[in-house]
Amino acid sequence: VLEVCKDFYQNQRIYTKIKGAIDKRIKRQRNIEKHHTLTQEQLIEKLAQGIIDAETFREQTQSLHQQPQRTTSINGHQIQHTIQNIIQKRFTLNILYPYIETIHITKDKNLIGIYFKNEPLNIVNQTMQSSIA
Repeated sequence: VLEVCKDFYQNQRIYTKIKGAIDKRIKRQRNIEKHHTLTQEQLIEKLAQGIIDAETFREQTQSLHQQPQRTTSINGHQIQHTIQNIIQKRFTLNILYPYIETIHITKDKNLIGIYFKNEPLNIVNQTMQSSIA
C-alpha cells in the first residue's frame, strides 16, 4: 500500500502543485508587504508635507531598516528534490492513514484499490496506467 502511494505521488508530480501553491502564497505575501511598507521617499514626502512629525519619521525610517528580508521565490528543482526525498524516506502509512478512505485487497492478497478521501480516483489503477504510459 505504501509503495503504491509513493509511486502515485511521484508519478502525479505533486511537487508541481505544491510549488504553485507556494508561489501563490509568496505573491500574496509580497503584495501585503508592498502595501504596508512605506519607502524612504514616501516618508520624506510626508515629513515635508507636515503629515508626520520628525519623531514619527525617525521611527518609521528605523523600522524600514529593521524589516525582515523580503520573501524570495522558490526553485522548482529544489521543491521537486525535497518532496521526492520526503516521499521516499519519510512517507509512512501513519502519515497517509488520515487521508485514505478505502483500501481494496482481493482474497489472493492482491491490492486492487486505494481511494483517498474526497478523491473518486483509484490510485492503484492510476499508478499502473502511469507506469505503462
